[in-house]
Amino acid sequence: MRGGRLRRFSVVLLAAVLLISPEVLLAKPRRGGHVVIQFKNQSELNGELIAVRGNSLLILDSAGSDTSVDLAEVAQLHLHPRKSKRANAALVGGLVGAAGGAALGLINQSEVPEAAVIGCASIGALAGALVVVGITHFSAKKNYSLEGMTERQLRSMLVRLRKEARNPSRL
Repeated sequence: MRGGRLRRFSVVLLAAVLLISPEVLLAKPRRGGHVVIQFKNQSELNGELIAVRGNSLLILDSAGSDTSVDLAEVAQLHLHPRKSKRANAALVGGLVGAAGGAALGLINQSEVPEAAVIGCASIGALAGALVVVGITHFSAKKNYSLEGMTERQLRSMLVRLRKEARNPSRL
């Protein structure tokens, strides 16, 4: 009897995840993060980060043309990460929270009805998703001032930018 309830709950949880997150099923091409680059001469460039090459960035601007930007000319860089990372993090946090809530509900199953197990799982899913989204939102540094940056800080920034690029491989 207990295994049947758990199996039903697992099927309902899987169905809910697929309904909430249909982009998992869609085969969309990878998009790069959006960057706003402020140059030392006070001009600005907006676009999608395509690749990080050595000490330069390849940017696809709104007109659809590729522009190579030398980091020596950049004063500040603002990165707006792809949304999919936050959505995936929320999904994982929700699943972990749901599993924890369901386990807690199943442990106390002799004292509470089946609805309480589903309630615990729902509350756990919401709490897990909110905690993980909060962590990903506040932990990611998005603004970089390149003036006065050491070589080590620059390399660290390039590693972060490479992860957000459409083509993350090293070129």
